[in-house]
Amino acid sequence: MQLNWFLVFGIALVTIACGVGFVTSLLLTASPSLAPLSEHVTIWHLFAPGRALMTCLALASGIAYALIAILVARKASLIPERGFVTALALAALAFGLCWIATNATEHNGFSDSAQLLAYARQLAHGDMSSFLPHSESFANKLPGDMYLSNYPYQGGVLLLLEGCSRMFGDFDVQAFQVLNALCCVGTSLLLVRASVINGRPKPERLLSALLSLTLFAPLLFVVFPYGNTIGLFLALLAMSLWERSRGAAGAARMAFVALGFVLLCLGLVVKSTYVVIAIGYLVVLLVDCLRKRDGAWGIAFAILLVVATRLSGAVPQAVIEARLGYELPANQPKTAWIAMGLSNESVLGQDMPGW
Repeated sequence: MQLNWFLVFGIALVTIACGVGFVTSLLLTASPSLAPLSEHVTIWHLFAPGRALMTCLALASGIAYALIAILVARKASLIPERGFVTALALAALAFGLCWIATNATEHNGFSDSAQLLAYARQLAHGDMSSFLPHSESFANKLPGDMYLSNYPYQGGVLLLLEGCSRMFGDFDVQAFQVLNALCCVGTSLLLVRASVINGRPKPERLLSALLSLTLFAPLLFVVFPYGNTIGLFLALLAMSLWERSRGAAGAARMAFVALGFVLLCLGLVVKSTYVVIAIGYLVVLLVDCLRKRDGAWGIAFAILLVVATRLSGAVPQAVIEARLGYELPANQPKTAWIAMGLSNESVLGQDMPGW
C-alpha cells in the first residue's frame, strides 16, 4: 500500500506520454505542409473512399473489445480463472500456428533476418565461403565477415538459426516460427503469472490474461524469423524465477536463481537488447532486498546480471571466431546506429535509408 502513489504516478505519466505521442502523430501525418508524407498513408487516408468502412469496423471492434474487458472485470467472480486463461492461451497458440501455416514469410524484406538465415544454412552445410573476404563476394553482396564485423552480437541468433537448419532442414524457418509462437504465448502467460505473484485481485488478473493473450501484434510477429520473441520470453522467464526466489529459501532459492541466470544468458545470447528488461527487474529486486534487509542478495543479483551480459556476448562470438578462424572486432558504438537511423540518405545500401 505504501507504493500505491508511485504506481498511480507511473501509470498517469505513461498515459500522458502515450496520449501526447498519439495526438502529435495525428497532427504530423495530417499536416499538408509535410510534402514527403503525401505519398504515404496519412490520417486522411483512413476516411478515403473504400477505407471508410474498414475504419468504422476497426473503431467498432475497439469499442466491442473495451465492452468485453469491462464485462470480464465486472463478472470476474463468475469466471473460472484457470479455465479462462487456458482457453485464451490455446486460442492464441492456434491463431499463431494458423497464421504461420497460411503465410509464406520465409523470404521477408528485413535484411538482417534474410542475411542471418542464409548464413545459418551455409554453416549447417559446412560452407564457409561467404564468411571469407574476397572481392567477388564483396561486389555482389554483403560478405559474412563484414556483417559479423559490424554485428558481432548477432552470433547468438546465427547459431540458433543454424541449429534449426541442422535439425529441420528445409523446414527450418517453419520450426523457428513455431518456436516463436510458443514463446509468444509463454510471454503472455508470464505476464499473467506476474499479476498473480504480485497479489493483484481477480478482476485485474483476468484483464491481464485478456489483454496479453489477445494482443495481435506479437502473434502476427511470430512469422518473423529473428530472435526478438524467443529472447523476450527467456529474459522474462529468467526474471520471473529470480522474483520467485524472493519467496523461497535454502536450496530452492539457489535453484531458482541459478536457473534464472542460465535462462537470462540464453535470452541475451538470442537478443541482447532485453538486458533493459533485466535491469528494470533488477531495480524491483533491489527494492525488495532493501525492504527485507537482505542486501547481500541484491548485490548478488547485480553481479549475476553483469556476468550474464558479458557471457552472452563473449561466448557466441568466441564460438564463431573459432569456427571462422579470425577474430571479430568489438561492437560499434550504439551512437553509430542512431546516426545511421537519423539519416535520410541510403546509409545501408541502395534504397536503404535510415528510420
